[in-house]
Amino acid sequence: MIRIVPTTEAGLKAPADIALVGYDGIALWKYVYPKLTTVLQPTYEIRGMAVQGIVKSHSHNEIISPYMEVKLILKIRDSSLRRKTFDNT
Repeated sequence: MIRIVPTTEAGLKAPADIALVGYDGIALWKYVYPKLTTVLQPTYEIRGMAVQGIVKSHSHNEIISPYMEVKLILKIRDSSLRRKTFDNT
């Protein structure tokens, strides 16, 4: 188990004091405490679009846009979930 050390050394706790978010959805989240919220990107789709762009630019002498639009997914886990507290006063 890997603890997110810089926050604990500063006296902060995720998600009570700070929200933590990773990127790429790497499998490391399974070994981090608290479980890391991450942004998932469709790497297989991105690679396919890149290959298609390279093929088009070489076979048809087309100028392709360096921009592509892909759908990202925010996978919310424990590192960014703020606990609800209720004040009964």
